[in-house]
Amino acid sequence: MNDNSRAFGVSCHVDYWGSYPVDPLIDPYCTDRQEMYAIEWAAEYIYTPQLVVNGLQQYESTGSSATVNSHVADALQRDVTVGVTAWLLSDPASGDLDALYRVVDPPDGFDLVITVVERGIVHEITGGENAGETLIHDNVWRAIEVLDGASGGEIQLELPDDAVRDDCSVIAWVQDHDGLEIVGATQTHLFQ
Repeated sequence: MNDNSRAFGVSCHVDYWGSYPVDPLIDPYCTDRQEMYAIEWAAEYIYTPQLVVNGLQQYESTGSSATVNSHVADALQRDVTVGVTAWLLSDPASGDLDALYRVVDPPDGFDLVITVVERGIVHEITGGENAGETLIHDNVWRAIEVLDGASGGEIQLELPDDAVRDDCSVIAWVQDHDGLEIVGATQTHLFQ
């Protein structure tokens, strides 16, 4: 692994598997993004749980962890060609987040995806196949903005009222329109 490599996980709760209030973290946009990948890869169906590595490879829960670990390690060996930076402007405790962002050397035709993720969400499951279980969720996206070709500027991210800001981070990545490869990423913790 080279010195500049870092991996960032983002957990998305699709809306076709669970339902509110069984899963209060569902977001229809998660399903939209999964369908975007399925179209790009000419997949016959979508399935959860699914792991996407750098926008290029996908694995269903039936995949071997050794195979997944190998592909993640391979992805981390690739040189980072695009710089992504995000700075918080507002006090994260005050509500919505104002942030500056900058992308250096992006490819032609890209999206800048900026998410706020929350760690350590404890969820008592009341229905479905996991009824009666207590699950802990990490890096669940709570807010997202997708900016087409934006190389710099300011953005406001609206967090849900129940988000615990002490447990949140901003993860931003640059995704090439042509093939959906993620070519650069960064993470900033709200409270450091």
